[in-house]
Amino acid sequence: PRELEPRFPFPRRSTVARAVEGLARAGKVEHMAAVLSQAWRRAAALQREQDRAVAMPDERMCAMAANAAVDRKRIDLATDIIKEMVGNGVPAGPYSFSVLIKGYGREGRANAVESLLVAMAERKVPRDVVVYNSAIDAFVRSGLMDKALDTIEAMKKDNCPPNTRTYNTILKGLVAQGDLARGFELRREMAAMGVEPNSVTRNTLVDGCVRLGQFDDARKLVDEIS
Repeated sequence: PRELEPRFPFPRRSTVARAVEGLARAGKVEHMAAVLSQAWRRAAALQREQDRAVAMPDERMCAMAANAAVDRKRIDLATDIIKEMVGNGVPAGPYSFSVLIKGYGREGRANAVESLLVAMAERKVPRDVVVYNSAIDAFVRSGLMDKALDTIEAMKKDNCPPNTRTYNTILKGLVAQGDLARGFELRREMAAMGVEPNSVTRNTLVDGCVRLGQFDDARKLVDEIS
């Protein structure tokens, strides 16, 4: 019965999460961040540890909010959301870092991306394929192809196998710079690593061959597909 249900003098995490998700979908990222800040203040004011535990936002909620801010080109707000989370005792994990890396990458701030990768290593936060792919995308957007290629080597040392998306992202950058030689070399590396090329891989190379007048190579790629 409803009258026997426990009553809470504060919004629980699930309630805050719904509000944050709804505001994120509506694009109201400033209001979303304000709801999170209010939730942190309310949780901090609670005296019982068990009450704080069910009231505090968690990393998933904060990273999702930060991602919504990044999608609205508000990396400043995304950074503030994660900083507030860490300041309240919730450590940033791979999800939070990948969101910030994506945000700084979209703004072409490669130095900030490198700093985040270093911070992850210092704090012993696992760098998974999502984190590395976000970093590679950032370097490609900035035209830093050597850094993007170096990141693949870092992935291997970190026992984090590159996937098709990893290679396709770099491939697009190489083709955009007209570097088909390294593009085909990368495709050979994919095969050696056991990573299956997909239609994006082939189409990227075909487009590059056509643009640079290498029609024989384009024809060979088309023949492979058929």
